[in-house]
Amino acid sequence: MVAAKGGKRTVPVSRLERCKPCKGSGVKEGQKAKKCTACGGTGSMRITQGGFQFAMQCNACGGEGTTIPHSARCRSCEGHGLVEETTTVDVDIPAGVDTGTQVRLTGKGNVPDRGTGPAGDLYLEFQVEPSPLFDRSGADVLTTVTIPLSTALLGGSVRVPTVDGDVELTIEPGTQPFSKRILRGRGVPDITTSMRSSRKGDEIVTLRIEIPRKLSEEQREGLKRVFGVKLESKESKAEREGEGKGKKEEGKSTSPLDEGTDKTADRKDKKSGGSFFRSAFDRIKDIKEGLGKEEGSGKEGQDGKGREGKKEAKDSV
Repeated sequence: MVAAKGGKRTVPVSRLERCKPCKGSGVKEGQKAKKCTACGGTGSMRITQGGFQFAMQCNACGGEGTTIPHSARCRSCEGHGLVEETTTVDVDIPAGVDTGTQVRLTGKGNVPDRGTGPAGDLYLEFQVEPSPLFDRSGADVLTTVTIPLSTALLGGSVRVPTVDGDVELTIEPGTQPFSKRILRGRGVPDITTSMRSSRKGDEIVTLRIEIPRKLSEEQREGLKRVFGVKLESKESKAEREGEGKGKKEEGKSTSPLDEGTDKTADRKDKKSGGSFFRSAFDRIKDIKEGLGKEEGSGKEGQDGKGREGKKEAKDSV
């Protein structure tokens, strides 16, 4: 919330400071710098090229005109006159800063490497941590709020978080999923033109509707009546459930009872086959016995005729 509301922070900073033992001269106490022998103490050298003369900085002394012998150099700064130190700086963070925003702190930078001029400026660049509740779009604040289905259908109110605290938001009946509501002036200050701007952005609220995952039978029937969905009769429901059970039973493997039924049917088939052969055998037997009787009666007729012929012969004699 510091980025939105502003505040104070203490920031550690590493910068170049003048060496305190030598007071920035780079020369050990009791020693002196010597005149540069290359430039004669002027700090510059003149060269002639193509009939023209040019002045350039002396490479030996770096334009200082003097050099410090190795034995005369300050041990703290090695003759440079500057040391790097870490210090802390108090920063006033303006409200409305975002990632990449820079502020300038006058006189909090490095001291010059030559001379005794004032220190430069310090530039700080902010890195804003993400918020679990809000997103940013310039000076506008974005947030998402979840509302129940009943509130979306019938209307009501919901608490919405803002950078200044929670506020009450009215929900109109028939609110659609992901519809947006704008809270004017509930954003952060717009610092694109001025760090002390009084103009504030808006807060844009996206409404997400929570759909229940499970409904009771009473709730289901009530919704069907409200939305004009044709209600299912008890008979059709029972029939649908029966069909579902039938499909489940079709997918099951053959039970031991079914196997027993199949075996009983096989035995019946075998019995019926045996009775067929038995009746056929009896019929053949009856036919055979009938034929035998007919042959016997034929023989008896022939014997009778023979006896009658013999008798007639006797009578004739």
